[in-house]
Amino acid sequence: MRVKAYSTKQPRPVPVEYADTFVKHGHSVCQQMFGKRAAQRYFTASGPARLRQMRDEYRAAAKAVTPGSGKGQG
Repeated sequence: MRVKAYSTKQPRPVPVEYADTFVKHGHSVCQQMFGKRAAQRYFTASGPARLRQMRDEYRAAAKAVTPGSGKGQG
């Protein structure tokens, strides 16, 4: 019986721009930019809860400062 050797292939590291792209544009844009499987792998490796929290904070800040919302004009 032959024993298979373990893979020696090193996984590619998460790109530095992945977290920033996810926070600003969301998961679907990350899938388009990095590929579906790679984006899922990066999402899992980067900490899904942390990325979701960062995105929620970014969206709340962007919503509060949206220009042209009609407030203050009159």
